[in-house]
Amino acid sequence: MGDPDFTASPARGGGWTVTRHERGTVDTSHLADDRDLVVLWLSHHRGRFGYPLAHAHDDADVAALAPASLAVIRSDAVDAAFPYRATWREERDRALTAARAADGGSAEDGPR
Repeated sequence: MGDPDFTASPARGGGWTVTRHERGTVDTSHLADDRDLVVLWLSHHRGRFGYPLAHAHDDADVAALAPASLAVIRSDAVDAAFPYRATWREERDRALTAARAADGGSAEDGPR
């Protein structure tokens, strides 16, 4: 396989053994549980930038996806007005404030 690659195997006693290979280096680590593995996967698939280096898109794809995107935006705007969403946002903000205070915050924390 090419470089980079990533494998995760169930570890004896629980958790996961994760091996990453990139730019000629191999890093092996242990994750305690499924949640940690999901968080790791999210970090691999969540881009920090809107378009990665050398990324291109097809204008026809953008045009084809626009109606569905608009429907999702409209649907979410209606749903976001419900009280449960306000409660979730308040709980999220409290938890993030506490986490930032605990570790001193970071420029990579994202919007506040």
